[in-house]
Amino acid sequence: LLCVAQNPANGFPARLLVVHPLPPGDANIDCVNPPWPLGPGWSPVDVGTISGVTAGTGLTGGGTLGPVTLDADTTVLQQRVSGICAAGSSILVINQDGTVSCETDDVGIDGLGTLNFISKFTGAGTIGDSGIFEDALGNVGIGTATPNEQLEITGNFRLPSTTTTAGIIMSGGNRFIHNFGTENFFAGVNAGNLTMTGDGRNTGIGIDSLSSNTTGSFNMAAGRGALNSNTTGIDNTAAGAFALGSNTTGSANTATGRNALSANTTGFDNTANGGNALVANTTGSNNTASGNGGLFSKTTGTFNTAVGSGADVSAGNLTNATAIGANAVVNASNKIRLGAAAVTVVETSGDVYVDTQGFGIILRDTDGIGCHRITVNSAGTLSATVVTCP
Repeated sequence: LLCVAQNPANGFPARLLVVHPLPPGDANIDCVNPPWPLGPGWSPVDVGTISGVTAGTGLTGGGTLGPVTLDADTTVLQQRVSGICAAGSSILVINQDGTVSCETDDVGIDGLGTLNFISKFTGAGTIGDSGIFEDALGNVGIGTATPNEQLEITGNFRLPSTTTTAGIIMSGGNRFIHNFGTENFFAGVNAGNLTMTGDGRNTGIGIDSLSSNTTGSFNMAAGRGALNSNTTGIDNTAAGAFALGSNTTGSANTATGRNALSANTTGFDNTANGGNALVANTTGSNNTASGNGGLFSKTTGTFNTAVGSGADVSAGNLTNATAIGANAVVNASNKIRLGAAAVTVVETSGDVYVDTQGFGIILRDTDGIGCHRITVNSAGTLSATVVTCP
């Protein structure tokens, strides 16, 4: 008979299991009126009569009549470990019957090191100092134990040739130094690019220099934005911030100075030496300006020359016009201007020679009304002919 007694007063919410074998001849005894004392505060609860015991997981035995036995099922439960491993080996597997399988212990690592040196394997099971040192400030030295920077090396530093994914020194998240393409070299944030093709041999130094180049070759750009729009132009030289900055297909141009030839797009064979020299030229070719702001106003004309700071043309489309001297301005094609308006004397230690018949020296009349051309015939006779003042 299985009985359960409760005692809420003792502070235990659980039920007390009370098992008593029935005395002979007392088959009618129940739990509600047990023949044995339960103790103060206990009240019986009738839960019925055991009709059988069933073995659960990990057990064997059970039954419905007579004495019932339950045993551990050793095919499910592991027995107490009974095996051991010899010195130099460790347990690998514990078998069902408590015996063990062993394995040889791994060989330990041994060796000594020096403070702040990164360790390395010096043999199959030994360690020692590497050539890498880290001081208390976090500075790392390769080949030196006294690094002065976050990283200091005493030998060479090697990178592979640049590809789209390797061989690039970065500044923040931007390209900084690389040599993508054929014999190219670029230094400066986003100088050059990783898509150009062609013959190469380009050099770009400065932020965004030659950054748009596609197949252009043999170009040299030094300065922020120099030749940064160039795509297919070749043999250009730009030295100075934004020099030849708008050039796309123009070739054989030379620009030295900030903004020199900065608006040139397709013009070729131009030479500009000086800040803002030929600054407005777009498609003009074969022009030469030497001096700050030289040929400042020229846009599309060709074969023009200006020597001197501020030497210029009066119109952007003149051809074969020459201005010599600071602030000299030539106002017509096929004309040379010597000096600015402030120049009153042109001096030479030699002759002035006019080699074309019918031409001579044009002088403005003393009354300022018009001009005359002075010529001379073979007899040495001078003559004056009225002409339009140039």
